[in-house]
Amino acid sequence: GAACIVETASYSQLVCRTGSAVTPSTIAAFQLAPVNEEEPLVGTVYVYKNDYELSWAKMAFDGDGGTSFQVTTLDECYVGMDLGEGVGGVVRRVKIWPTANLNSRMVGVTIRASNDRVNYVDLYTITAQPTLPGFLVSYEISTATPYRYLEVYKIGGEYSEENMGCHWAEIEFFGSAVTHYLDASDQVVSITSCPVKVSVPTAAFNLPGVGANDRNGQWVPDATVNTTAASTYAYSDALTPTVTSIAPATGTTGGGTLVTITVTGGFTDSTTTADVTVTLDNVACAVQSVSATQVSCLTGARLTFVPPSVEVTIAGKGMAATMGHTWLYTDRWSAITTWGGNPPPGEGESVVIPFGQHVLLDMSPPLLQIIIVEGTLMFEDEQDIKLEAYYIMLRNGTLTVGTETNPFTHQANITLHGNKWTPELPMYGNKVIAVRFGTIDMHGAVAEPTWTRLAATANVGALQLELADQIVSGWRVGDRLFVASSEVDMNEAEELILTSISSDNRTIGVTTL
Repeated sequence: GAACIVETASYSQLVCRTGSAVTPSTIAAFQLAPVNEEEPLVGTVYVYKNDYELSWAKMAFDGDGGTSFQVTTLDECYVGMDLGEGVGGVVRRVKIWPTANLNSRMVGVTIRASNDRVNYVDLYTITAQPTLPGFLVSYEISTATPYRYLEVYKIGGEYSEENMGCHWAEIEFFGSAVTHYLDASDQVVSITSCPVKVSVPTAAFNLPGVGANDRNGQWVPDATVNTTAASTYAYSDALTPTVTSIAPATGTTGGGTLVTITVTGGFTDSTTTADVTVTLDNVACAVQSVSATQVSCLTGARLTFVPPSVEVTIAGKGMAATMGHTWLYTDRWSAITTWGGNPPPGEGESVVIPFGQHVLLDMSPPLLQIIIVEGTLMFEDEQDIKLEAYYIMLRNGTLTVGTETNPFTHQANITLHGNKWTPELPMYGNKVIAVRFGTIDMHGAVAEPTWTRLAATANVGALQLELADQIVSGWRVGDRLFVASSEVDMNEAEELILTSISSDNRTIGVTTL
């Protein structure tokens, strides 16, 4: 079902470049998609009735919570998404935003899937109404099977408030879109024996008004000739090169960064620089050298904001699986090039980071009015950083402070300013980090132990504390410590500043705030 892009053609031969085969097994083997997919699946919307309802149904997928699909009925109703021929969705999560003030009508809603719109599998049934009105509600799905058709369905029933039809402002299906070809019996075909289908429009013969013969010798006037090759095509895990590292993983949008990509199973002694093509964010990376396991290239300038992507193509081998490794064109907050040749934002100014832009916060800016993140804002882990604003809004954007594999090792302080008179953002309020279809990802260095007991009584005003457990890692001078009350009065708890750590990691110096 995947497209093979034709590169050359003659009367007897076609040469095309295959697309990737994404299946549940290849996702696991090559990490072709993240575990928690952040982009909803896309397809063609359909509805249970006619075109009138279809215009309303599309409102449930338009990204606008102010519009909605609403059908008041005691009969069944549903909206669905067709992912297209050759594509199936392995659904991990579904988000539904009920129409305002109609949360009760979510009870009994079923998320179901099919490959033929005749036989359905129920993936999840909602048994309780959402507690908060006006928000996307997330439902986790457990299935490893890909389906072409995904639906949100409400069965009919006797009159009650819960059985009053379908009322959904937004619906999003999350998961992996996989290669998914079905045979005539609606059985999934293995990617090791993919049928090869060829379609040639008669217009390709440059003979207007003249038809052509199909493979059975039948005349087809002014139409598309469809045929299936006698042999099949096989995708093979063993023949797939894999990327094992990219260093460095970020670089300036101006280009000129030397990037080294390590690849397993891709290069031979005869591989030359002419045999390897590298693109980062759809920008050519000029190959400088190739060894048995690595390719080095020089990045070009990225002039537009696009989603991050890495492509390594090797002659005779095809594209390498990136194994989840990414490259990011980044703009440093401190650089004037990030702000169109102007200085970084000053006190009281507002900032917008658009989709496709990745900004590295490498300084502590002054107090800002509002920061709107539609792209990515990342804290640089080279120093302690403070970020202060009245509002921070993530609108399909990402705020990152460290990662799970590389936790942030310095101090990151985000301070929100405001009082009861500060104007409120609709739905979110003031002095807030507002997340609208965005992601906050924070990982700090692990402190071990995270808590311990005193090994000896600490008298009033003591500047040293003896610990029952030895400090393993993560405790640093300047950290704040909390000493719990030894009585029932919680007001006796104290907050202290860590000033020193003894060589045996069992005695610490402290001072009051």
